[in-house]
Amino acid sequence: MGIELNVAGVCRAPTEDFLQRVERWLRTGPAGARIDWTSTSAPFRNPVEVSGDQLLAVLHPAAEPVDLRAAHGQVVVTAGCAPAGPGYHRHVAAVLHEMGREFDIVWDEGTDDPLGLADNRAEVERDYLTWIRTLAHTVLSQVPTEGNVVSLGLSLGSDQFDYEGLAATWLGPRDVDWFRAVADGDEAAAVRFFPWWEDGWTARTFRDTALGIMWNDVRWRVPTDEDDAPALRQADTLLAEASRLDHALELPWAAWHELRGLLGTLEPVVDDAPADLAERASHDFGARPGYRRRPVFTSLLPGWSLRIPGDFTYGWDGDRWWAWDGERQIDITVLRVDDEKTGPPPAAMLQYGANATEGHRGEPVLGGPGDGWWLPSSDTDEAGVQGIASHRNGELLLVTISVPDAEMNWAIETWRSLRYSPR
Repeated sequence: MGIELNVAGVCRAPTEDFLQRVERWLRTGPAGARIDWTSTSAPFRNPVEVSGDQLLAVLHPAAEPVDLRAAHGQVVVTAGCAPAGPGYHRHVAAVLHEMGREFDIVWDEGTDDPLGLADNRAEVERDYLTWIRTLAHTVLSQVPTEGNVVSLGLSLGSDQFDYEGLAATWLGPRDVDWFRAVADGDEAAAVRFFPWWEDGWTARTFRDTALGIMWNDVRWRVPTDEDDAPALRQADTLLAEASRLDHALELPWAAWHELRGLLGTLEPVVDDAPADLAERASHDFGARPGYRRRPVFTSLLPGWSLRIPGDFTYGWDGDRWWAWDGERQIDITVLRVDDEKTGPPPAAMLQYGANATEGHRGEPVLGGPGDGWWLPSSDTDEAGVQGIASHRNGELLLVTISVPDAEMNWAIETWRSLRYSPR
């Protein structure tokens, strides 16, 4: 989406473990990379991954991973920078410059400034202002009213958020008035789209990175286990650093105080926040960041989505997708037979599922994406709903939703929210 940094180079001293060496170098921290601070706010997201001849590195949570490919001494890098901003763009260039010095890479030989480090800062800013202004015009022409679901600058595969406004952005929803202001050339409004506008890790960059994590990743409830902790820790650390660098900077005081309270139920909280944080929070009546304060539609598999509370933690364990909040749990096991071209049709997969679950069904639950039934438990206070669904050859979903008895209506509505939309 938008502006990219593309550069190729030659490593004059290639080794078989070149990408593994680059991975170690990134993890130990070239000047200012901050991989350990900003890349793993979402649970289970690895900041640096190597697979074959490809390395993916997350240098900022608002940006897609930097894609580095290397073979036979040739190195090619692609980095999408637009959603993060010009400061991030120049940061990536600086990291690649240091990488070239560390590993003897000559970037675009014969070019005076292949990474654009000598570019005039004002020119780089103009590129980003032009990009966001063009985007604002496009959104206003194609999505003239609120109520549609539009995501700008959110990573591919992101949950579909519920929000008030014309579009969801990484730093929160934007309304029609904001888009009109940007389209009309309001630079101050445009700059607020980007979490990394300035050069370097400034107080504003720390604050806005924390705000993005609070909007997109923080589960606003008492954490149930370690999976909930990374986003809480990172937002807290980034806000503390922003406050340390600029005592006068306006911060999300109430949300920060709330976040530290949640984190404190899991582990001791470092005493690095302003001493008067609680007092400042008591006078902060602004809207608190957090898409996950509302339900979200999350993508399970290509075509499949499910409406769940935004504060659920979820992930994959082999062929099983799970989600829970400490009390309610959803398990979806995926059975595959051959592939979509050669596998049995959905009707055959559903019949297989019906045979496998025969004798374990309670009363039917109507209105879902397939056969659903009550799943009562006689020896605990828990009950639930179970069901099977299939819309592609060779694929069957077995859905189990386990809840306390009082949450049965929620379990039924969650089963009914499972939907398939072919692409």
